[in-house]
Amino acid sequence: MSNKYEELSKEFQFIDEFDLPLAKDINIKRFVHKKSGLTLILNYCPGPKCNASIVVPTESINDKGLPHTLEHLIFTGCNDIPYREFLEVLSNRCLSAPCNAYTAEDHTCYSIDSIGPEAILTYLPIYLKYVLTPTLKENDFVTEIYHIDSNGKDQGVVLCEMQARENTADDLLEINMCRNIFEGSGYQYSYGGKTSEIATLNNEMVRDYHGKFYDPKFMTLVIQGCIDIESLFKVLDKVDFVKSPFHKKEQEVVVNDDNDNVDFVPWKNEIPPLLKSKSSFVPYPSESETGSVAIGWRGPPINDIFKITALSVLLRYLQDNASSPLQQRFVNKTVPLANSVNCIVHEVKDTKVVIEFSGVPIKYNKDKQQQEEEGEEEGEQQDGKSNEKDEGSGESKESKESEESEEESEEESEEKSEEESEEEDDLEEEKEKNCEDEDDIDEGDNNLFNERSIYDRLIKVFKDLKTNGFPEEDSIKKVIEKEMIKMLEVLEEDPLSLVFGSLLCSIVFPPSSSSSSSSKTIKQNGDIEYGDIKSRFFLKPVFEELLEKPSQFWFNLLDEFFIDKPYVEILLKPDSKLSETIANETTKRMKDTIEKNGGEEGMKVIAEKLKCAIDSSKSFPQELLTETMSKIDSFDINKIPLIKIDTILNRAYTQNNPNPFTVQTLLVPSHFIHSTIIFHVQQSLPDHLRPWLALFQIILFETDLLVDSDQVVDDVERNKSTTTTTTKKEKSKLLIPYKKVCKSMAEQVLSFEAVLGFSNSTFTCSSSELFRITASCQVEKFDSLIYWIFNGLFNFSLNLKRLSTLLTNIYSSLQDVENDSTTMCGLYSLNKLFPNPKISNEANISIFKQKEFLKSIISIIKSKNQIEIDYIFNMITQVRDCIISNPEAMFIQISHSPLISNQSFTQRFVDKWNEYLENSNIKLNKKRKPQQDQQHDQQQQQQHKNNNNNEIENQQQQGIPFFQPLERLKTKIPTPFSEQLIIKGSESNSLLQYVTLPISSTHEDYPAVSLLCNIFNGKEGEIRKKGYSYGHSLLTDTTKGTLIFGLTESSSPVKALAEFHKWLKNVRDRPTEIITQQAIETAICSEIYDFYSTRSAPQELVIESYINIFKGHNDFQQSIDFLNRFKVVTYDQIINVFNKYFIQFLDPNHLFLSLTVNPSSAKPLETELKETFDISITSKYPSQLYIPFNYEEYKLSCKK
Repeated sequence: MSNKYEELSKEFQFIDEFDLPLAKDINIKRFVHKKSGLTLILNYCPGPKCNASIVVPTESINDKGLPHTLEHLIFTGCNDIPYREFLEVLSNRCLSAPCNAYTAEDHTCYSIDSIGPEAILTYLPIYLKYVLTPTLKENDFVTEIYHIDSNGKDQGVVLCEMQARENTADDLLEINMCRNIFEGSGYQYSYGGKTSEIATLNNEMVRDYHGKFYDPKFMTLVIQGCIDIESLFKVLDKVDFVKSPFHKKEQEVVVNDDNDNVDFVPWKNEIPPLLKSKSSFVPYPSESETGSVAIGWRGPPINDIFKITALSVLLRYLQDNASSPLQQRFVNKTVPLANSVNCIVHEVKDTKVVIEFSGVPIKYNKDKQQQEEEGEEEGEQQDGKSNEKDEGSGESKESKESEESEEESEEESEEKSEEESEEEDDLEEEKEKNCEDEDDIDEGDNNLFNERSIYDRLIKVFKDLKTNGFPEEDSIKKVIEKEMIKMLEVLEEDPLSLVFGSLLCSIVFPPSSSSSSSSKTIKQNGDIEYGDIKSRFFLKPVFEELLEKPSQFWFNLLDEFFIDKPYVEILLKPDSKLSETIANETTKRMKDTIEKNGGEEGMKVIAEKLKCAIDSSKSFPQELLTETMSKIDSFDINKIPLIKIDTILNRAYTQNNPNPFTVQTLLVPSHFIHSTIIFHVQQSLPDHLRPWLALFQIILFETDLLVDSDQVVDDVERNKSTTTTTTKKEKSKLLIPYKKVCKSMAEQVLSFEAVLGFSNSTFTCSSSELFRITASCQVEKFDSLIYWIFNGLFNFSLNLKRLSTLLTNIYSSLQDVENDSTTMCGLYSLNKLFPNPKISNEANISIFKQKEFLKSIISIIKSKNQIEIDYIFNMITQVRDCIISNPEAMFIQISHSPLISNQSFTQRFVDKWNEYLENSNIKLNKKRKPQQDQQHDQQQQQQHKNNNNNEIENQQQQGIPFFQPLERLKTKIPTPFSEQLIIKGSESNSLLQYVTLPISSTHEDYPAVSLLCNIFNGKEGEIRKKGYSYGHSLLTDTTKGTLIFGLTESSSPVKALAEFHKWLKNVRDRPTEIITQQAIETAICSEIYDFYSTRSAPQELVIESYINIFKGHNDFQQSIDFLNRFKVVTYDQIINVFNKYFIQFLDPNHLFLSLTVNPSSAKPLETELKETFDISITSKYPSQLYIPFNYEEYKLSCKK
């Protein structure tokens, strides 16, 4: 086998290869570069994508963030091409995503995603030069990493990024966990860098770090996708894999713990064990009423794949769905102890196991006490009722004894009446019984932020599990079976990421003395020993072995890793005063900096040095790109391998589909069936019901079900976990508790969600005119999918306790949004686009509406006023009824493999939908064929007689009411508008400027508009060069009719905005310098990449198929034809759209500007905006924008 590959490459030696299990046509090969020792791993995988990842094991030695700062500086130039931006422009030109990299705690990865096999051959050799031989110039360090401006303010791209993250809950929790659990190792440091330490960093330190860690013998190059191996080796054989230009001989040897000189290898030293438990209290700036508690333990060694897999399975069982033990103990309670529980085995050199509790209430003690008092009151009332009932029964008995002369028929009549009354109450009794949960008792310290408060409860869950055993013998087996199927799903959805993730641990860490599980070992004499990289791919035997393990095996895992083992506890509690403290410290630091550098005159000197550093960063000469591109043939997109897909679209009221809704069937190469129901709810839903949408999407599939007993499918265990009741009607009903619902759906349905629009995150979404229900499953479980999805929608049954829990948890998650500067900026801006927010679904689910709305509903629920509670239940049910009420505003899609024959999945799905709809009590809107559909039917019948092809063509010319193109709610940008929100829990600044773009994606102007955005986004630009912002973008949003300029994690948003306006003026005044033919061609390549990269996996094609419909396209080919319009866009067309749309950004009369800022930036930004743009901006706090909700007034308005 090796001889075969020797013929392909003179520089690389073949090591081994293997086929990937569970997947055909995926083969992994490993080679080593003979001279440098670099490892090369090739993964051929069918599809349009190619990916290259350069992995460098990196270890932090302090909190200065050396791995992270070096990652940023790599892109500023290499010895052969000492220019910034060149890589970014070249990547776009090569049908690739913008070059990207990330720094993790133990490695840095430089990656590139391309379309087709050709592009990566051009890009990769140059990318390798940047990584191996960077210039690391002093001036680039100043602008990219850290500097101070003339006002004494800290700036720099890296500083902006870390400043935005440093005091967030997630980052504080992670760094404090690692400092404690991995003390004495590289993991204890901040690999991104603490801002105070970044300020002490210098460029020489960065150069030394590159010299020490960026040795090719430590590095691995992973190339995946539709690669041409022969062409690839021709390119790689010419690459010079050299040592770092900053390498020093003395760096090759280090002193070990025994004072011996040994060769330096990243992560070679063992990590000291965790010998004792630790608890750390960490405040963070926020006004939230909830915090987080995380508990961590050391896990198995990284090479112990069996135990890592077993622990992952056990943790999945403990927290996977609402019925899981940890969810029941901490989340799904009348007074929740958290709004979510997340368990993870973190695969680092020595694994760590972390269980994190988010949304932990600060006032739990008060809430719990209130619950107990209410319980005592209810108990007293119940006792009183019981006594009254006993006394009443005695009177009744005496009365009967004194009236023995009553006729027997009257007695029989009375008995019959009592029986009917009892039957009538059966259902309510069962519901009440289901509400009474014996697990709702909470014993423990009521201050959840005390040491061991959460921990003791958690350990008790583990001990109880050991004592009582699994509730069902096959509980773990079902989790394992689901894990095996999920592996196949991930492999299908994103095979490149799965392969890379499975390889990562093996290529980062050297093997220990007792194992050779890693990619390679550098021996003392410099030779390389190759370890196993296959094990993490061959998990099926591991799962099969775990299936045979008895319960005691799993209980032993609890003893081995959790019970009575040293642990680290991080108590992350919000502190409303901390943001003010941080703001004051920032202001003081700026003043001290000015004084330290000689006052005003000294700052002028610093400003001049900064200007020189910025000016030295010149753009690359255009001839360089021309020369590079001239060496290769133009890319032929016809060579891009595509996934085959067949689409059958049956419009409503046609011969093939007599139903009032359109049905789409997709034939895609998938192991699974995917179902989607999309409702256009904008017209169906009355305005007074829109605020309930956020809650409605949370309760679906999370509540009890009341189903007809004759509808139970085989997988639903009728007698085991459902309660049989009988109503006055003859039909028998089953009440399935939500625990059983959640457990069964987790076992039988692969994935499912019910959400408003797309990109949904509870309080924000796009395309809010739609409500989507999606699900997927194995082919043999299609009937189960139908059963649970349809019953979850038609037959949910609300009860007080469950709704109370869901309400509390959704409100808790809402508070987390308030600290996110970027999210809040977007939400506030979008909220202003609707002239009448009452008719907008998006405005009604936003935090500004939901904050007070949910608070009011929770208050009513706590009052336990049954009349009001019934009213709330009714509102939620009405939302469902209105969504379903118009069948003509519905779209169904079913996708499955073309290899599955003789099974009409689509027809089965549609027939069952109609059956459930008919059996429901939902009143439908009057069914009426739309006029265009009546005409369409007549045309269809006539043309069917003449020519079948003409019939199909006529169908395609017809749109689909509501959906093709998608009917959207009109928006309008209010101008002039300029406001900033002060976010106390954030140190970051964000900015958005909107202008009107009154066109759809099919409009003739759209390709030119999109290309001009690509031209701006395709280069790093002055904003990042000067260190004003970590992220910036110019985007279109045709769903809202807007063009958007945005900044994220910005230290100087006003200066960044000025740079954007400067670019616009350059386009206006010197267009030929900006809109060059080269720039246009590069922008077109970027558009081609975006198109194909979102259609590279079966699941992506499923989603794109109905999105194409919403855009007005009929099939995939039509969307390709639309893409071809980008290729013929001219310079004149781009100038035309600039003057029509983009020029509005410079017009003060069209100003729409919103910012979210940290407290220390608010006043300075007000002044700066006035001085720079003559813009007066209003400052507000989020609390001023929350819309009051008066429940009584709301009820009155509903009646009107």
